[in-house]
Amino acid sequence: MRYLTDNLNSGEVALIPSTSNITNGDYTFVAYSAVNEEVDEAETIVDSLGIAVIITVAATAVVAAIFLRAFFPSLFVLLTIPSVFSMTFGIMAIVGVQLATFTLPVLVMTTGVSVDYSAHIAHAVLHAQKKAKRAKARDRHQLNAVVSVRDGGGYGSSDEGTDAGEGEERQEEGREMAVIYGWKTMGRAVTKSAVTSVVGITVCLFAVSLPVYALAVILLSTFFFSAFQSLFVLPSLLA
Repeated sequence: MRYLTDNLNSGEVALIPSTSNITNGDYTFVAYSAVNEEVDEAETIVDSLGIAVIITVAATAVVAAIFLRAFFPSLFVLLTIPSVFSMTFGIMAIVGVQLATFTLPVLVMTTGVSVDYSAHIAHAVLHAQKKAKRAKARDRHQLNAVVSVRDGGGYGSSDEGTDAGEGEERQEEGREMAVIYGWKTMGRAVTKSAVTSVVGITVCLFAVSLPVYALAVILLSTFFFSAFQSLFVLPSLLA
C-alpha cells in the first residue's frame, strides 16, 4: 500500500484497479492515511511476533529435550509458554497496553522467561526421581542377596504377586515424593527469584513514559504467571 501511494504522489501511476469490485473497467484512487499506516504496522507486528514465537518455542523444545531427556516433563514445560502468553495478553488488554514496536522485543524475551522457572522445577523433580530409582534398585539388590543366602540360593520369593502390587504403589508414592522434594528444594529459589524480580519492576509502573510502563506490565505479568505455573500447576502434572 505504501508503494502504491508513493507512485500516486509522484505521478507515475494515475489510476489503480479497485481491490473490491473490478467491473466494467472501473478504477479508483487509493489514499494512504494514518489508519492505513496503523493497520500496516499492526500486521507487521503480528507477523513478526508469530515468527519469533515459533522460532523461540522450537529452540526451547530442543533445549528442554537435551537437558530434561523426558518427553512429558518437556511437554509440560513447553505448555507454560501459551499459558503465560494468554494471561499476559489478557492483562495487557485490561490495562490498555497495545502491541507496538517497543513491546514486540519484550514479548519475545518473555517467551524464554516463562519457561525458566518451570524448567528448574522439572529438572529438580526428575533428578529426585532418578536418585530414588537408584536407591530403590540398590536396596532391592541387597534384599535379594539376603533372601538368597537365607534360602540357600536363588532370588525368588514366595510373595511375587504381592510384591508386584506393592511395587506399583511404591512407584506412585516415589513419584509423588520426588515432586514434593523438587518443589521444596527448587521452589524456594524460584519464589525468591520471582519476588525480587516483581519488587524491582514494580517501580516502573509509576513511570510517565508509556514504553517503560508497558515494559513493566508485560514483565510483571510474565514473572507472576510463570512462578504460579511452575509452583502450582507443573507439580500437579508431574505427580
